[in-house]
Amino acid sequence: VEETEVRFEDKALRVTASIGGALCASIDRQSDGPALLKIADECLYQAKDNGRNQCVTTSVSSCLA
Repeated sequence: VEETEVRFEDKALRVTASIGGALCASIDRQSDGPALLKIADECLYQAKDNGRNQCVTTSVSSCLA
């Protein structure tokens, strides 16, 4: 992504991508969805704090935060 040049109104733009992802071994309750999303969001902010343009993921056995 970082090496791709995007042209807009005759200007060259460069972008980066920070991605956070989470995998839960077992989703048993409806509340697990938002909890898993919160964990992935924390990974996203960790990727940004680490310098951006990267992917941070985690795997948890339970979605309980």
